[in-house]
Amino acid sequence: MPDNQDTPKRKHFGPTKVAQILPDVVKPIYKQKGDMLARMIAEWPSVVGEDFANVSMPARLQFPKEEQVGGTLYIKVYGAHALEISHQLPQMIERISVFFGYKLVADIRILQQG
Repeated sequence: MPDNQDTPKRKHFGPTKVAQILPDVVKPIYKQKGDMLARMIAEWPSVVGEDFANVSMPARLQFPKEEQVGGTLYIKVYGAHALEISHQLPQMIERISVFFGYKLVADIRILQQG
């Protein structure tokens, strides 16, 4: 008598629900983007320096369609530091590029926090 574990599973040849296959397709894309943001958050003081890190925190990282470079970083900036940080954005972008070794971020948007 054959063992049930040795029999191959039957393939489904009919239509497949998008909800069944979408997670397998999208998960690697979101995982990679999420990993970059998680690494940036974890190492924020090393990325931009203590002065910037004391008054800001990365919130979101968005990339153009099908790209992993030249993204837009949204940072939370505390209190009245938004004006000061806005003048230093090119320097922050340069520090991020040096840290990651390529131009991960092309633009930074400020989300002012109370």
